[in-house]
Amino acid sequence: MSKNNNPDNIVVVAVDVGSHEKGAKGKDATFAWYSSLEKKGQSLTELKDHLKDVLKGDKKVALGFEAPVFIPWWKEGEGLAPRDFERFIEAEKTKVRGWYYQGGSAALAQLIALLNTLLKDDMILTEITKGITFDPNVWGKEKKILIWEAFVSGGKNSPKDQHLKDAEVAVEGFMECYKSVIKAVSPAP
Repeated sequence: MSKNNNPDNIVVVAVDVGSHEKGAKGKDATFAWYSSLEKKGQSLTELKDHLKDVLKGDKKVALGFEAPVFIPWWKEGEGLAPRDFERFIEAEKTKVRGWYYQGGSAALAQLIALLNTLLKDDMILTEITKGITFDPNVWGKEKKILIWEAFVSGGKNSPKDQHLKDAEVAVEGFMECYKSVIKAVSPAP
């Protein structure tokens, strides 16, 4: 396994964008983030500081948001692109919440505001603009930061820590999938 693909050479951060409701001491009661470095928080300032520390290092960064990151494409005369339409149909069959319905729309609005604030930080903006990708195939080769969609649903945690738990589950899920993929594509010893 190359150093580039080693799971120890990545930092995964998941952000549950939450809602606009204010919590105790000025923290957003529903905004939460968790990092594979076992750091966590419920404030945007803490997230910005953590991202700046991580981006100073030489590890690849996977930054996930529990919000629609990939917007369905609408084609004139055809409607939603087939892959995107399948997501809607599957949600209807299984009666699982459709991610691109009301909740997803609200989360997307929160994500836009969050990214606007994150990108006002010069250091974060510089790192993101020189090395961001949505494509795992170029992550680490050409680009340092992978943006991914961290959809988590159906947890049984208490409402007071639901968003933090969702962010943690998203990080754990990413790491588990990443290790499986790397193992599957790595040459045998």
